[in-house]
Amino acid sequence: MREEANESQQLYEITKRVTELNRANNPHFRAVQAQCAFANEIYLGVLELCAKKNGIAAEALVRTLFETVVNGAILAKHREKLPDFIRHGKFTQLRVLHFTDPPEPFRAKRDKLKKATDAELQELFKEFKDTRWHKLSTKDSFVEAGLSPACTTNTTDVLLQSRMVNPT
Repeated sequence: MREEANESQQLYEITKRVTELNRANNPHFRAVQAQCAFANEIYLGVLELCAKKNGIAAEALVRTLFETVVNGAILAKHREKLPDFIRHGKFTQLRVLHFTDPPEPFRAKRDKLKKATDAELQELFKEFKDTRWHKLSTKDSFVEAGLSPACTTNTTDVLLQSRMVNPT
């Protein structure tokens, strides 16, 4: 178990170093950096929840961590998909704006923003509907990220087997 913990720490340190590099003039690199930083924060959250013996909440975050790593790997390999990644991020933000009901003091501002962004949301719906930004199936996205298609069965088992999460 100590060796697995050491491997996890090394992976965390590598991705932390990537997030600290300064490549301000390279939007693709910055997007991959952001995915690394996001994955690190999620990973730390998983460890914190495990330390507090809240395994159910940690397991829920493990799926998010796994998807973040897969998306980061695909984005790193495909510079040409950066515009799709950005548009899908905008799509996600606009869906939250359009399909949540904020408390009264914010509702008028939200309604104004909804009206101003409705056409853009409709265009993004046409493009993405229920697909991911990379437009790959779950199995194909795992393969593209360098993982086995068997990963589609149970993410938690795969993470434990790959030593990304220390089970103790």
